[in-house]
Amino acid sequence: MLQVQEEENITLLTSMMGDVDPDVVRRVLRKHNGDVQKAASSLLEGDTAEPSTSDAQDWSWGLLTGPMENTSGPRTPPRASIPTSQ
Repeated sequence: MLQVQEEENITLLTSMMGDVDPDVVRRVLRKHNGDVQKAASSLLEGDTAEPSTSDAQDWSWGLLTGPMENTSGPRTPPRASIPTSQ
């Protein structure tokens, strides 16, 4: 039943928006939890519900670039040297 309603909403939005890919309409509709009015507004504003590349890089920077450079070495500052008397 929900699948049928979603397909009807996709058909409605696609016909309203003109030359818009139904997959884009589906993503935007799902982004707005099936709210046709919100999805229509988003589509008119150019929303494609695609994650931006900067968003993807923000959470995965460690996976993409590996560990941070210069992580070896002491974690505390070195002790000051104490002068010795001769």
